[in-house]
Amino acid sequence: MSKTYDPLLKRIFRQVGKVFLKALLQIEAAQVEVLPFEIPIIEDRSVDFLARVTTTDNKELIVHLEFQVTNHPRMHLRMLNYLVHIKSEISETVPVVQALIYFGKTRLTMKSQVTNASSCTPLSYKYPIVDLSQEPPQKYLDATAPEVFIFAVLTNTGDKTTAIMHEVLARLKTRVPPEKRTEMLLTLDFLTGLREDLKEIFKMEAKKMGLSVDVKKLASFEMGLEEGLKKGKKEGLKKGKKEGLKEGLKKGIVRALQIKFGHTTIEKRGLEAQIQCVDELASLEALFDLIEKAQTIEEIETFLEKTVSDRR
Repeated sequence: MSKTYDPLLKRIFRQVGKVFLKALLQIEAAQVEVLPFEIPIIEDRSVDFLARVTTTDNKELIVHLEFQVTNHPRMHLRMLNYLVHIKSEISETVPVVQALIYFGKTRLTMKSQVTNASSCTPLSYKYPIVDLSQEPPQKYLDATAPEVFIFAVLTNTGDKTTAIMHEVLARLKTRVPPEKRTEMLLTLDFLTGLREDLKEIFKMEAKKMGLSVDVKKLASFEMGLEEGLKKGKKEGLKKGKKEGLKEGLKKGIVRALQIKFGHTTIEKRGLEAQIQCVDELASLEALFDLIEKAQTIEEIETFLEKTVSDRR
């Protein structure tokens, strides 16, 4: 899954996994024990969501979910590998329920089954894929938890996208305490990067309702910068602290731009490649400060063009 959205989705499902299990898989959970994400499954990978679940009718399950924002051509094989390792490392007897949750904006093309047409070693393996863009919005709007109903904006909203965004924001404004509301607005702002034009609809409707989001307060923005700096600092042990800090800032800048202007916009304009061409620490710091003030993506492009041309 895209590393941009990975930590946020994991955190949300970890917080309200019980509600999502009912909405996505119709599992009525009485108790959910989230297992460590760091369980090494395959080649240093860790699963996105893994939990031991006791249902309301007292059945024990192990639930494994993977989150994707892009199509992975071999995801069906990876899911089978995960199943084998979960069975091997956790329990061979407890039933395992798997599902892939697809948050992407492009048409779903991933396979959901693996077969082996051999009389000696026959295999028929299948798991469900939940494509959020095809889900009915009301399923999520019916939830009382804000962590769940904000996902309605990513569903099959048709020509009601603006109306559904308005309803979600109205609920956040009237039903959610201020401190929690800020967190949910930050989360919603970040998630809008998964759909074309959704960020603009969010900004427009939020402004109408007197709700504002400061990009510097975005939990995901801060997390992205922190992760980038940590990576940079680790590299800095080998390549020098200055180089490590620059790499960390570059990662944080890209993450911040994706949050403020949308992942699609940054990708289409090739801004990540341009940022990699900026070598001066002072220029990176200036760009970092500019992100909060910039009203349009063109301001960022102008800054980058001038900075790169000055190098020449």
